[in-house]
This record gives sequence, C-alpha cells and structure tokens, in this order.
Amino acid sequence: MKKQKTRHLRINKSALFLAVFSVFFLGYQIIRLIPDKTVILRSENVIISEEAVLYTFKEEDYTKITTSSPINIVVEEGTCLSAADVISDNYRLRSKDFIKEKIESVTYMIENTDISTKWEVYEHIILVRDEINRLNEKLLLAQTESESEKINSEIKALKKQEDILQGAVQYVITPLSEMYNIRSKYNSILDSDTLPLTLYNLNFTVFGNIYFSTDGYEDAMSIISLESMRENVFEYVDSFVPSGAETKDNTYILKSSSKDKTIIAALVPSDTVIPSETKALELKSDIINRYNTDQSGGYYSYLYDRVDMLTDFPVISVKSADGDIIDGHIVDVLDCGNKKAAVLILRSDIEKTSNMRIEKGELQTQVFRAYVINSSAVVSHDGKDYIIKLDGGSAKVPVEVKVDRYVDGNAILRASDNPSLTNKTEILLKGDSYDFR
Repeated sequence: MKKQKTRHLRINKSALFLAVFSVFFLGYQIIRLIPDKTVILRSENVIISEEAVLYTFKEEDYTKITTSSPINIVVEEGTCLSAADVISDNYRLRSKDFIKEKIESVTYMIENTDISTKWEVYEHIILVRDEINRLNEKLLLAQTESESEKINSEIKALKKQEDILQGAVQYVITPLSEMYNIRSKYNSILDSDTLPLTLYNLNFTVFGNIYFSTDGYEDAMSIISLESMRENVFEYVDSFVPSGAETKDNTYILKSSSKDKTIIAALVPSDTVIPSETKALELKSDIINRYNTDQSGGYYSYLYDRVDMLTDFPVISVKSADGDIIDGHIVDVLDCGNKKAAVLILRSDIEKTSNMRIEKGELQTQVFRAYVINSSAVVSHDGKDYIIKLDGGSAKVPVEVKVDRYVDGNAILRASDNPSLTNKTEILLKGDSYDFR
C-alpha cells in the first residue's frame, strides 16, 4: 500500500502577530465608520386623557301600544320623524283616548295661569316621577295580590298624570284665549273614529329619531332629571334598576329621541384638571345672574334655546367605550365630593350616543404640541436632561430639554417648554452614547 504524504507547515509567529493586529485595526476602523442611529424631530398633537365614567342624558318620549292584531310599521328604526309622519299603514289610534289627554293637558294650563315657565311644569313632573319610583319599590314588597293591584292602579294614574303634564309643556307661553280655542277644537273632534299613528297624535312632545325598544333609563336619565338632581343624579342612577319594557306578542314600543338634545356628564376624580373649567363656570355664573335661568326653564334647557350663548363655551372631548371621540361644549362642573363631573352639551356627534347610557370612557384633559421621542434619546447629566443634536453633519451638541412626562417608553417634550427644538432636527437615538467630558 502506497504511503500517503503528510505536509507539515511551520508557523511564522511574527507573521501571525502582524495578521492579528491588522484584523483588529481594520475592525476598529469599520466600527468608527458605522454611524450612530438617529431620529428626526417632528412635533405632533398629544392628547392626555383621564379615565371617566360617562353618563348620557337624553330628551325622549315613549309609549307602549297593545293591540289584538299586528301593527305594520312603515318606517325604519332610527329614522328621524316629524310630528305628522305616519308610522303605520294599518293601525289607527282610537281618537277619544288621545284627544281627551290633549284636552286635559291644555286644561291644566288654563287652570294654572300663574305658571310662566317650562321649568315649573318640569318640577311637577319630577315630583310625580319620584312618587312612581316610590310606589314601584313598595310594589316589590307587596304581600297580597289585592295590595299589588291597588299599587299598580296608583302607578297607572300617576303615569297618566305625567303624560298630561308632558303635554302641557308646549302651552306654557300660549295666550289664554288661544288655549280656549285649542280646547274647543279638540272637543269638536272628540268623538271622531280614529286618528293615524303619528308622534303628534301620540301626544309626544319630542320629535326625533324613532326606536322600537326602551332601555329603562328614559325617565331616570332625562335632561330634566340631570337639571333637577344635579350632583345627586349619579348616585341615584347608579342605584337605579331599569325595568325595561315588555315586548309580548302584539305589544309595540314607540320611542322618539331628540336628534339635537343630548348631554354627557363625565365623572372623574376631584383632583382632575379639567380643561377650560374656570372659563365655563365664569360663563355659567354670568348667564344665571343676568337671565335668572334657575327660574326660567333650567340652565341647560336655556342654553339649548340660546345657541348663540352656547357656542361661547369651550369645546372639549370624551372618548366612548367604543373608541368614538365626541365633542361637546363644557357648560358646568358639578362637585360630587371625591369626584366631579364635567357637563358637556352636544351639538354634533349625537348619533354616536344612540346606545350610550353609563359606560367607562375617557375625558380628554390636555391637548398640546409636543415632540415624542424614544426615552433612550434623553440622557441625564448633572441633574439636567439633554438630547444630543447632530450639528453640521457629524458634530454632536447636547441640548438641555424639559421632559413633560414618560409614557410607554417615550419621552414627551412640550414644544412650548422647549423653544430651542425645531422640526427636522436630527438627534441621537441613544443619548447615553455621548461623552460629556
């Protein structure tokens, strides 16, 4: 067998040292050529929010109709209806029931000529609702069927009284002679057969979007309730148990919700700095003192009638549980002990509140221009914060900055607090790579 050759190599130690040194020197030069990572400053709007509980108060009318046969509804849910729009093509109202109620509403105002504001009628409505709520609680404790029947009869009578009062609101500023003429007109058609199914013929006073269900909060979370109970409304609503409305066969719910009257109250901790709070309360005080709104229909209702004044109030925003941003005029701040509530009257975005009652959301407390950079770009030295600016290409210059706050790994630098910073400035991403020596 042929013997294989083996090559033995002799290693030159001087050559090995030279080679290692050459590789090290080359690597050092390459590292020097690798540039530091940088970012470009760009200012943006920053929104700071506070967690809040959002309470939505609405102006609504509703009723329940029970029939012996199905009603064919000819309008889609959510449609905005006028007072005279026909809702069904096969169902008509028995005129005597509804006309009689209209007569009782106008008669109430004829007999109470000392009433000069809507708010005086609303106060009566609130008393009636309080009594209904008291009886509902009593009904739960009823021991016998006869006792339950008696309480239900009282509740029914009070609800009828409430409907009459709701109808009376529209006649508050109507001259007495005209109210007599209106009553005579109604009396003349009292024995008519039927009337078409419209919001007007249902004695509704709110004309807006039509819905075919209720959530049980229509009375408890009305604008009237907010105006009357003010800071106490939140405790009341939180303990309120909505009954909802039964929807048995041939039972129909009709609800009209105002398309332009909705209020959101955002409940936050009392130490929250609410934007424009001072200005809103100053404007409120001026309006109440000049126009005596507490005795003339309620402050919030007054602002709805005086849009020219409402638009003077600052606009702030809330974020709903669904993530919708909703703008409103802040018109009041209610003191609720360890909480306070920013009251926002909405003139837009109302369609976003159609399913809102009580939910967790956010109140936007600050909006400002700022530079948002990775927190690694900020380096501390001698008790001060700096970012490292690249000046003239490769020259590194430390610039003192004021950090507003750190959020999610980012440093927020308010533009107003850092006038030396400008858009398109290039800075080091790793501020601690700079040697301050």
